[in-house]
Amino acid sequence: MKNSEEIVENYIFDEFPGERYPTFTRGEGMYLFDDQGNKFIDTTCGPVTNSLGHGLPDFGIFLEKQMKNLAFLHRGYGHTPILKETCQKLCNLTHDEMSKALLVCGGSEAVEVAIKMARMYHIYNNNLTKTLIIGRWQSYHGNTMITLSAGGFVKRRAAFIPYLHNTSHIPPAYCYRCWFNKEPNSCNLECAQALEDEILGQGHENVSAFIAEPISGTGLCAAVPREDYFKRVREICDKYDILLIYDEIISGSGRTGKWFGYEHFKTPPDILVLGKGLAGGYFPAGAIMSSLKIYNKIADVQGVLPAGYTWANNPMVATVISKTIDYYQKHNLIANVENMGKYMFDEVKKIQKEHPTMGDVRGKGLLMGIEFVRDKTTKETIDHPLIAPPTVGRPNAFHLQLKKEAKKNHLLLLAHSGCAKGIYDGDMIMLGPYFRVNKEQIDEILSIFEKSLYNTEKEHGFI
Repeated sequence: MKNSEEIVENYIFDEFPGERYPTFTRGEGMYLFDDQGNKFIDTTCGPVTNSLGHGLPDFGIFLEKQMKNLAFLHRGYGHTPILKETCQKLCNLTHDEMSKALLVCGGSEAVEVAIKMARMYHIYNNNLTKTLIIGRWQSYHGNTMITLSAGGFVKRRAAFIPYLHNTSHIPPAYCYRCWFNKEPNSCNLECAQALEDEILGQGHENVSAFIAEPISGTGLCAAVPREDYFKRVREICDKYDILLIYDEIISGSGRTGKWFGYEHFKTPPDILVLGKGLAGGYFPAGAIMSSLKIYNKIADVQGVLPAGYTWANNPMVATVISKTIDYYQKHNLIANVENMGKYMFDEVKKIQKEHPTMGDVRGKGLLMGIEFVRDKTTKETIDHPLIAPPTVGRPNAFHLQLKKEAKKNHLLLLAHSGCAKGIYDGDMIMLGPYFRVNKEQIDEILSIFEKSLYNTEKEHGFI
């Protein structure tokens, strides 16, 4: 318990009250420096946002120039040149599979708008009963009540169950721990068929949209579905006039070695949601993109999209998104993500052979998940916690001990649990270095990671 003098000294309401946080004063590339002169390596871009790394002065210049010209314009008044430019760039990156874009200030906001957009489409299409959103268990779509409801991240939902909205969920496309006890090379895509079963159970006339991350974010730490999974999902959605929403807040904007994660599956959505690395970490940013089918249905009846967010389409966010796209292209960073991702996976696979707890290594590009187990053959999890209130947690859990050990070695990791159908059961970390990373820096990350993993395994009796 902190004494009153310590509490008065710091007026920040921290996510984990009572934890001692360092004070960071500057950044350079993938490195952060605190006020004691210590250098830390950020392995997940804080987390999975600052894709360009720290210390690029041009973005301050871009913002200053736009601020002097026009810092804010309400979306109801009109457009700005930079808004037109940015929306066109985004749509062109999808090869115009998405034809309209709305800019917002973050991923949760973007998912909220996407769900409203789907609802308005069905209203103007005279399908007033289509209200239900279907998501997947162990997914994460944001931290507002609607986005928490659509997501299936059990641990984050647990404390707020009384406030959540009516949504539905199906099993995830999680090949390492298939909910149907199948193998990906011989299954019948039962995880995709579960969507049709749920639609029929709920009544297709009641279902508005299905939302999914093409490649999982923090809920399953970069789980990748079978290549034809989304093709089957697309067929099911089209059969019942249900909109397909992709949440690419993490997997989009180049993170997987392609501009958008869905490109790996060659199946476009009706609505695409972006955030985090969309602005390279230099401004709060999100975007909702839609096909012409949705836009024209609303426009044809002179309808409205009641997004209702004050800073939507503001010129500052448009500026940073536009300049981030330019920077990615000028420096060929998407190709670097693909190449360095392959190198990182090859090196981690070597480490995996030497460590008894590294059960699964998964992901695409510079989005990697590592799942830790007690037994690689049975995939038994390291701990089997008793049922406990969601506020209690497991302070000695393997993933948290690994995170603490890495931090002692000045390596910042993103760690999570709950992958084995529970609030706490299962241990994972996610790696997502910045897009300008090179082989030497990856080696530096993995050297400290392996040292930290060895010490954690030793502490838990594996070595």
